[in-house]
Amino acid sequence: MGKPTVVRDEAGKPIVTMHQLPDGLWAIDLECKEALKLAKYFLPPTPTVLDRPGKPASRWVYRSRPTIVQ
Repeated sequence: MGKPTVVRDEAGKPIVTMHQLPDGLWAIDLECKEALKLAKYFLPPTPTVLDRPGKPASRWVYRSRPTIVQ
């Protein structure tokens, strides 16, 4: 697990934070209301959308597969 990646707007306000979790999981935290509204258009569907305090449906969780290079 590494340091989270934060995508910010031009004023420095966080828009999205990406966290690598154990077992090939990734959490995408939607930090602002605009990201919450646009997520369904830009993020792939996932069965795991979680609430955070004060931010319903703001954490989208994905499982990644390892890349196989031949």
